[in-house]
Amino acid sequence: MSDQSKPVGASSSSSNKPDKGLSRRGFIAKSLCGAALAGTAAAPAWAHGTAGSATGAYARARKPIPKEVAQYQYQPNGAQRCGVCAHFRSPGSCEIVAGPISPDGWCRYFRGARGSRGSSGPGRSY
Repeated sequence: MSDQSKPVGASSSSSNKPDKGLSRRGFIAKSLCGAALAGTAAAPAWAHGTAGSATGAYARARKPIPKEVAQYQYQPNGAQRCGVCAHFRSPGSCEIVAGPISPDGWCRYFRGARGSRGSSGPGRSY
């Protein structure tokens, strides 16, 4: 059989290296893509607070934030106040902000509890 009668892409085994399937470059690229996908699949559950009580568990696992960093103030921000916040712990503490907390205070991590009149508004959800 002559080389002219072979299909396009076919070659004789004496002129080229045999096909090994997956190259080193291809293996590394696919491994990195797989690792990136595995990491991004687990991140949203805690990073964006979509896992129900995961936000509270994540906040409790961290050190309390100083009042200055949380922009804590001793007066409410409209209808938003610590007493109706999901992070407030009666009688006067917070799972995020360090130190004694007034039920009438407010900080940037305010998140309205279910059934409260205050909404998360301009404050960031933690």
